[in-house]
Amino acid sequence: MYQSSTQLNHPKHVKYWLRCLRTLLPTEYTSNDSNRMVLAFFILSALDVLGVLQTHVKSEERQRYIQWIYDSQHHLGGFRGSPLPRTLPSTSETRERLEPATLPSTYFALASLAILRDDLDRVNKLPSLDWLARLQRDDGSFGEMLTGPDGGVDEARDVRYCYWATGIRWILRDPGHDSARDIDVDALVGYIKSSETYDHGFSESPFHEAHAGHCYCAISALSFLGRLPSSDSDVKSETGPGAAKLEVPSGNVVSSISSLEGTVRWLVFRQLVEESEEDEDEQTSTNMPLSDVAPPPFNPTPPINQFGEDSHAAFSPPAGSAGSHHASDSTMPGPSHTFVSKDSQSGYGFDSPMSRDPCTSQHGILDRLPLVRIDANRRFLLERTQHFVGGFGKLPGDPPDILHSYTGLAALSLTRESGLKELDPTACVTCETKRHIES
Repeated sequence: MYQSSTQLNHPKHVKYWLRCLRTLLPTEYTSNDSNRMVLAFFILSALDVLGVLQTHVKSEERQRYIQWIYDSQHHLGGFRGSPLPRTLPSTSETRERLEPATLPSTYFALASLAILRDDLDRVNKLPSLDWLARLQRDDGSFGEMLTGPDGGVDEARDVRYCYWATGIRWILRDPGHDSARDIDVDALVGYIKSSETYDHGFSESPFHEAHAGHCYCAISALSFLGRLPSSDSDVKSETGPGAAKLEVPSGNVVSSISSLEGTVRWLVFRQLVEESEEDEDEQTSTNMPLSDVAPPPFNPTPPINQFGEDSHAAFSPPAGSAGSHHASDSTMPGPSHTFVSKDSQSGYGFDSPMSRDPCTSQHGILDRLPLVRIDANRRFLLERTQHFVGGFGKLPGDPPDILHSYTGLAALSLTRESGLKELDPTACVTCETKRHIES
């Protein structure tokens, strides 16, 4: 079920992603119908990473996708997960209540527009920035959406929302103009710091267990804000043990990461020893951490959604499209640590904040990319999870699905795989798209 060659089968991956773009998706994606913006982002960004979006998708088709995204824009700010069904009541109050804008949909919509090289002139920027500020709570955290007749913030607390909020702010806010309402950056940094665990990982919210996906979101959010210390020499104790001294307009000291090297150490210990294929059938085989003093490895995979029954396309497909392909379950994007054992997943080859800015240098967001076992990660992805029809499966032998197929490509892009564009892992888009946003 997986390629025996260690080469990226570029033509097969292109074919797989074009099939995702233009045909109906399998039945397993049905419950994601209201979150099609997320699926659209993965598909468009994958084609961008493969370098074929502009050559294999005609301009007229790209314009249709741009319009599809704008059809999901909420007039009070932000974007919905998909265009409103025509069967919904026509009164604006009812439609707004049934289909509110959400943080993840807004970030993925904006990023997708940039991938399609839209100029974002039709985005309701000021209402969106005001909506974004309203989503922030007093403790600095963000809710996913505004709910109820009074527009209150939903109760969920998750550092992923902090990531999407900072990404939206990065795309929409013009540093040269201060007329737009801004978020409380210091409070947000404080909330992220409160999610740091005793072993210097980051959790979903305070007092939870560290999770590599949440660590990615925390590190990337701080990167979007320009609030990462460059080394432990930047860490001071003026607001408590190990607080990072960061530049803020008020001149105050804001705590972000208590120990940069401690976080790097936590990430390094997420790597596992490679197993031979013969070992996979041994019942006594176990995951072994790289160090005896490493925290016990764990493999969390909280699902985004349970699946339903029918098929839907991420976009409304162009006329005449047909076909189908395999998929598996979607999980929260997890970090790129070279997980190469029996319980490894292709999604764990992407999100490591140890490999951030390939656009400008070989250094990563934490300047520690050489600590990642790149060759082992590459072998796991290409030899054990790359599927013969294109894409990547979650586990060896699994059929490909959109999430893991994208994170597999992203992981290879971060390590300069031939035939792939460079990816900026903070924004989760190619460096070309990042430059388009910043221009």
